[in-house]
Amino acid sequence: MNELLRTLLFLPPQSSTVARPIDGLHYFVILTTMAGAGAVTLVGGSFLIRNRRRTLPREQRAPNSYRGVPRCWSSVACSASS
Repeated sequence: MNELLRTLLFLPPQSSTVARPIDGLHYFVILTTMAGAGAVTLVGGSFLIRNRRRTLPREQRAPNSYRGVPRCWSSVACSASS
């Protein structure tokens, strides 16, 4: 297992007696981070699926207040800024 993880994480060969515990620390930190990222992804995906926006029939939709004509103050503000 040690050699597999060392190869997957691109760690150098263990050349001292201190390298094995340090590599163990690297394995723990990296695998814990990956597990946390996977859990956040799964929870986020479940929220996206459960709370997706559904379209309502036309008679139940809120009326659209946009009339396509800009208000006077917005056209003055845009003109003044340019």
